[in-house]
Amino acid sequence: MVTFGERMTMEREDLPTLRALGFEDDELRELGLWEPATGEPIDLVEMYLRRSKKKDTLAALRQQVREMCHHTRSENKQVRHLWFEQRSASKASVRREEFEKATAAVIAGLSKTLTVYKTSRLSRRGMGQVGLLLDEFDTRKARIYVVAERIDSSKSRMILATLSEQAREQAADISHFAKLSVLANKMEGKWNGGVAPYGLHSPKGSGKLFHLPKEYPTHAFFDKLEELVDAVPGLDGNNGAIYTNALVIGKIRAAARRVGGVEQVRRT
Repeated sequence: MVTFGERMTMEREDLPTLRALGFEDDELRELGLWEPATGEPIDLVEMYLRRSKKKDTLAALRQQVREMCHHTRSENKQVRHLWFEQRSASKASVRREEFEKATAAVIAGLSKTLTVYKTSRLSRRGMGQVGLLLDEFDTRKARIYVVAERIDSSKSRMILATLSEQAREQAADISHFAKLSVLANKMEGKWNGGVAPYGLHSPKGSGKLFHLPKEYPTHAFFDKLEELVDAVPGLDGNNGAIYTNALVIGKIRAAARRVGGVEQVRRT
């Protein structure tokens, strides 16, 4: 009989992540992701899974895991750990902790392979970042394997570096067209989402901004703000910048509605 303590030591560290992705225990057994991996580092793999957008469904993520597992088993290797995160791979300001842990495990010698589904899942920062990582791996006789493109960095380093640069350029294109879409929406009077500016509202699903008759008239706008700043505790002061602070304006707007609008504040 297996005791509770023994069962805990036999459980994979990444099991909570795998279950959060929606895998059933039976499938985890079939994929070789049920028990902790054992063996020499040459036979072990760090698997990295990244979700960059909400439209990347859990079903699609599970399929990526399945295909990475199938390739790993075809090489008679085992997945030591699945590292999963929801982060951008193109923004230098975004730190990818799980990616760092995955690469650190390889550098530390716990395994000799880092497996990803596509090059774009690895990085969108180009040849510079990927090249440095490959240098680190080469000194340790480790490798990166990309399942969708069937790239083994130990045999096709230049191809991987080239595709990484292509992924960087794609990220720049995505950013450009996103900005273009925002500009186009503005030109066509459409709303890009978020909290509507003071005096306007965007009915759910409309994609457009409409005037709020009681708030919109610009000739009384600053007069109303000055009166409300005096009336709402904690928002008093003589700094003119307070009027352009979105958070402060949101609080003023909400406070005004709670007390029955500007006219009610004036009467009190």
